[in-house]
Amino acid sequence: MSIYFLNIDLGLQCTGIENSALLRAKLFYKELNINPIFILSKYSPHQYLEILSLKENGRLQPDTKTVNIYDLVQSVDRNLLAYKEKSVFIDKGFSVVKVNGNKKIIDSSGYVVMYLVYNKFSGLLSYINRFDQRKIWRRDYYDCLGFLSRTQILREEDRKVSQEIYYRPNGTISLIKDFFYSFKDKLEKVRFQVVSNVGEFVCVFYNENDFIYYFLSLYFDGKKENKVLLVDKNKVFYDVAVKLKESLKDKEDKTYIISAIHNLHVVNYKEKNSSRINSNYFSVFKDLTKTDAVIVQTLLQKEDILDRFQARNIYAIPHTYENRLPKEFNLKRNLYKAVYFARYSIEKRHELAIHAFEKVVEEIPSATFHCYGFGAELAELKKLVVELKLENNIFLHGWCNNVAEEYESAGLSIISSQSESFSLTIAESLAHGCPVVCFDVPYGPRELVQSGENGYLVPYPDTQAMAEKVIYIMTESTRQLELSKKARISSRKYSEAVVAKQWSEVLSRLGN
Repeated sequence: MSIYFLNIDLGLQCTGIENSALLRAKLFYKELNINPIFILSKYSPHQYLEILSLKENGRLQPDTKTVNIYDLVQSVDRNLLAYKEKSVFIDKGFSVVKVNGNKKIIDSSGYVVMYLVYNKFSGLLSYINRFDQRKIWRRDYYDCLGFLSRTQILREEDRKVSQEIYYRPNGTISLIKDFFYSFKDKLEKVRFQVVSNVGEFVCVFYNENDFIYYFLSLYFDGKKENKVLLVDKNKVFYDVAVKLKESLKDKEDKTYIISAIHNLHVVNYKEKNSSRINSNYFSVFKDLTKTDAVIVQTLLQKEDILDRFQARNIYAIPHTYENRLPKEFNLKRNLYKAVYFARYSIEKRHELAIHAFEKVVEEIPSATFHCYGFGAELAELKKLVVELKLENNIFLHGWCNNVAEEYESAGLSIISSQSESFSLTIAESLAHGCPVVCFDVPYGPRELVQSGENGYLVPYPDTQAMAEKVIYIMTESTRQLELSKKARISSRKYSEAVVAKQWSEVLSRLGN
């Protein structure tokens, strides 16, 4: 049986869902002798290099296969193609100015005509912005193999994308996307035109789901195998998976669908039995008979779903995380140091943690709070830190490659999210003996944190209560040590061996 993980992206800077898929893949490989195949939907012409790095640093098995939808669209076989350096035509009368690792091309009149941007990770050409009369009108993207991969044509009035043209490695066009906007300049629809290798029109689609289904049906055509489509990104892939299953139902090979729920399934938890369904999972809960299994990460969420839908195919399987540092590894903990690992996004509510820590600093001037992540809210959060004059206490870092070491050196972690389906961040913190102070919100915090045992739960969004627990842990070294020991013990229930048994049971029930 082949198992496919359906996700949007994989890279060195992963979202929580992507990271959980990587950990699950490692568990399947190590404990179940299953090497899953990742199917990815995001156009990302340098993704392949990041996947190679994931394999090199052990986060992905060397022989794990990944399939990008756009590689299918553009007929890219990365096992056969070799890198060819792209020579960019620059007029003899133009000058080249280097800017922070990139290149600015200036014409004889002193105007910028091209701006070449290079990938910070690989140093390869990433894209070229082209200017006409000082305004950008076109952007050319280059694959990590060196060929021109995509061209974006921008509207003159507002620089929004009007058309995208995708190319095969041999230079022929494979796909044209046309973007249509409403009178308020809001994107209304996208037209996908598939083009043959001789330039003939093949077919047209007006939504991404149909577009993805078309190329996945071609990919699976002729594959004689029982398959499991494990959907991590339901909004993009769930309807596609259902359609694939229905199209293959008359074949001897069986197709099964597993939907992984990574967030709250309802919009309003306080009215969980009547609230509308989270839009990411609307198709799943519209008809639970179409999926063979629904996986949530906590027993609490499973019970809520059973109570509302009375479905039989709901399973609670947590994410897995193990402390892989050597036993002799020993960092001295800084009890006055707190950490928080999360995307800088609205739902993570970093501003609440910052306001809570403002109160901590009033009591402990030497206390520090280190946040790690990436996301759209970073700039605003930095402004908040400056406004509160906490630049010497609160540090908003980018992506961290040494998560384990940071947890091992901290006295505690703070999590201020307004909701968490499971919270891999909490599991990581506990595994490294780092007590957690977080809000008492569904579902993960309530299931992972036993208040007073391995950390503390405080009412949402009470920053005063959060600050008091942080201060208590920082100033009571004996109590911190007790919490730390119990945190490590509590994390054992999320070990690979324990979680693998739960997955094995679900997989064995498929078709029964």
